[in-house]
Amino acid sequence: MGKPARLGGQAAGFTVLELLIASAVFVLVIGALAAYFATSTKGMQAMESISNRQQELEAAVNVMSYDVALSGYKGTTPDDVARTFGGSTLVVEKGVGPADSDRLRIQYFEDTSRLFGGANTCGSPCVVTYEVDEEDGRLNLYRQEGDAPERGIVQEVEHFKVIQFILRDGTQVDITSTATAPSELAALNIEIAFSTGGLWRFPIGVSNKQE
Repeated sequence: MGKPARLGGQAAGFTVLELLIASAVFVLVIGALAAYFATSTKGMQAMESISNRQQELEAAVNVMSYDVALSGYKGTTPDDVARTFGGSTLVVEKGVGPADSDRLRIQYFEDTSRLFGGANTCGSPCVVTYEVDEEDGRLNLYRQEGDAPERGIVQEVEHFKVIQFILRDGTQVDITSTATAPSELAALNIEIAFSTGGLWRFPIGVSNKQE
């Protein structure tokens, strides 16, 4: 009997060279896919971080707007007019350096209900302070009522600044040193920068005449 014929004149199967080339291509494809998924994961984490900061900031702006709008408020009854404040109703204490955060102190009297049903820790008048402080190596923006413990409202803040007084006639006054609010204050221009990137600048309206 004769020998079986070879298919196409070549032996069936892969050569060592072909296997090496296939392995190299496979490694390159897997590496590219791994890099893609790593980049996608980092992008998703970055977007999630930005989303969290945005949600925190929106909540903080709502609370800050409540306090700033009430600054200088004495109440709604005739007897409330006799109420007095222990000092200026809105004070901006500027940070020492360009990158240092400001401290915002606000005073107002409340009527009967507390902010979002919170405990009565504000005092009479209510004194609220916003400032940046460090915790676990991170800078956060805090809100404090009276002598009660601080409560963090925005995480990973690079700085918090009150950059302008906006008066009722539209005049914008840059705040370059510690200052008390003018009586005809209409709004504050606030700036918050994040250590993870991003900067927000927004106005907050004032409803009452300042003292």
